[in-house]
Amino acid sequence: MDEGWDARAVFLDIAKAFDRVWTDSLLYKLIELRIPGSIVRLMATYLRVGSNLSSERAIAAGVVQGSKVGPKLFNIYVNDIPSPRNCRLCLFADDTAVMSTGASNNITNDRNSYLDQLGRWMISWKIKINTDKCQAVHFSRRRNIPDHPKLPQSNSVER
Repeated sequence: MDEGWDARAVFLDIAKAFDRVWTDSLLYKLIELRIPGSIVRLMATYLRVGSNLSSERAIAAGVVQGSKVGPKLFNIYVNDIPSPRNCRLCLFADDTAVMSTGASNNITNDRNSYLDQLGRWMISWKIKINTDKCQAVHFSRRRNIPDHPKLPQSNSVER
């Protein structure tokens, strides 16, 4: 690590990620991706459980966990997450990492600016953060550098 440069990461956990996928928005995103209408209608309700047909019912939120299509639908749902300009974003299922390196003040401002942008996106798509499972990590040659990033929908994250 270069002298005067730091590395910071904020690890976010989406609260009840698979349960909170807003069905109407997911269907909208499938249509925007030009998925054939027959597949969109099929995704609107799960019609088969094994070899049995289930009755149709309205679903406001959630994708089936443990199914083969559930994680793919979740990935489609978060596929339009804003891309950071001066940070790196890593996604794996419902876990998200926002990482940045550089001069301490610059990366703090860049990261916090992106977290604000991410928060607005999350609000618009009804995604919530589980703040109890979020962590901030700061790597530096210097000691005792305060770093309490403000998370979307919360005050700050633990370090």
